[in-house]
Amino acid sequence: MIFFLIVANAMVAVSVVFLVARDNRTGSVPLFCCRNLFLLGFLYFQNFGLNIWLLNRRGFSLWAYKISDPGSMTSLKYIGLEILCLVFLFASYRFFSPRFRETEIIEPQEIGTHTLFWHSVGLSLAATIVWGLGFIAMPDLMLYASSGIGATATGMAGYAWFRDRQNVFLMWVFLAVLAASCVPHLTEYGRRGLLSLALIVAWVGHLQFMANVNLPKLAMTVVLLTSPMIILLAAFSEARVRHPRTVSQSIEYMMEADIGHGLQRLANFQGSATISLWCMENYPKRFAYRHLYSARATVHYFVPRAYWRDKPEGLGIQIPGQARLRNVGGLNVGAGLIGHAMCEGGAYALVIYAILIGYGLKWMDGYIDSRRHLIYTLPMLSGLGQLFAIPRGEVNFFIDTMVIGIVCSIVCMKIMHRLVPISSKPVAYGNPSDPSTY
Repeated sequence: MIFFLIVANAMVAVSVVFLVARDNRTGSVPLFCCRNLFLLGFLYFQNFGLNIWLLNRRGFSLWAYKISDPGSMTSLKYIGLEILCLVFLFASYRFFSPRFRETEIIEPQEIGTHTLFWHSVGLSLAATIVWGLGFIAMPDLMLYASSGIGATATGMAGYAWFRDRQNVFLMWVFLAVLAASCVPHLTEYGRRGLLSLALIVAWVGHLQFMANVNLPKLAMTVVLLTSPMIILLAAFSEARVRHPRTVSQSIEYMMEADIGHGLQRLANFQGSATISLWCMENYPKRFAYRHLYSARATVHYFVPRAYWRDKPEGLGIQIPGQARLRNVGGLNVGAGLIGHAMCEGGAYALVIYAILIGYGLKWMDGYIDSRRHLIYTLPMLSGLGQLFAIPRGEVNFFIDTMVIGIVCSIVCMKIMHRLVPISSKPVAYGNPSDPSTY
């Protein structure tokens, strides 16, 4: 039975990959799009994690989550819920067609280097200032805003350098902006911000010189572009276990980190599938449904607890206590998209969330496609790490965090438009043969 379940679950992943490849080949949906990034996150957190649990179920219990799985029916039902979610997500993405007002279409390669340089530097400075304001008030909000602005700045600097890869000046600008954008995330909860930086670098690299290459070469180039950030993520995953209190302490722990062990941490899929199975067996049998809590929490997330003392706790915070785990402190776990739905009404909640997410992804991809100008595109890409993590669980938190970063990036971009008008003719910044360009 276990072999059958592993094969069936693997076939779900193969089917998703086939549909993505088919859509890319026919040109209906590009390979680099928000839908495909979400699907990658879904496979990572929800699909692959189930097979890991099935292969190790004898004597395996992640964080002491007890799962009985009588007759393997819980696992079988889980696979059915995966299929249900994907069917409605693909359907809503295909049949909803949001319309956008046409904007001035300027091909990305026509944006002047002058514009890219000053916008990236200005946005990087803005991100640093916003992060610094977090030490005075609203630290979480300022961190999320800084994350989005910094990712946008990194994307612009990266695009400028990718367009002229022989230009050493632009390379150093890109590395400086990237380093500045990494600093705010070197705290205990910064992995998704670092992932956003890796993904936006890969995305702008694709826009510049990978759009028309074959798939094997594309995959190799993406790996080369993202590998340094993945290694950084692995080191950070090891460092955060030691609970660093400052950025300098995080860097110290990262220098001492075991990269191999950090990569293993990234490969455990954060146990989302396992916790989803636990939710399926305990809701509503032991605990009452919290009907569509994630949808409601997306709205009331912005209400401070100082003004709402009885504000409900997130599911990820409640589950460790419900599972009677010990010595977990303020552990916030990822119950997975399926786990959330099972705690918030069952299959009907999963269908509603799949439809809403499918439409939201279609809206984002439609917005990006209707605005070919890189200036308009990059702010929408500033929260790719949050988008990837939505299937992990705490759906409302990741959506709200992504929205905060996008909105703040757009606001800062509008300000930069006023200060530095968009040029549509490349400017030779940092040309070694012309000292005046430095």
